[in-house]
Amino acid sequence: LIINFPTNVLPNNKDSKLFPFLNKIISSDLTSLIVKRLRLELNLVYGASIYSIENLCGTSFVISISTSDSNVVRVLKETFDILKKYSQELIPINTLLHEKRQFTLSMNQLSYKNPDLAASLYIPQYFWQLN
Repeated sequence: LIINFPTNVLPNNKDSKLFPFLNKIISSDLTSLIVKRLRLELNLVYGASIYSIENLCGTSFVISISTSDSNVVRVLKETFDILKKYSQELIPINTLLHEKRQFTLSMNQLSYKNPDLAASLYIPQYFWQLN
């Protein structure tokens, strides 16, 4: 299944910096919101991923879910229920803290292994803060 959600968030918008973090929370691993419910609890899917596509018209979120043909209707219903739930409620603090720790660990490893790569990540952020 491929589900596409277009938004009017343009590239280099302050919110677009949060998209990778949001993508991880929604469907990166077994602790993510969609995979945890659809794979671990209901055993309906083989895997799920989300990514964003940015262009001058806006940003689209694409959710890709692998499931058997017999589970398609139920997977769609459950997916939209999950998205609706978290559009109205806050994401659990444990989920946010888990992703924050993962991000911090990866950034620490990145900066120790390759300082030039870490610098290339922070330079655009620095220049955007000047505006």
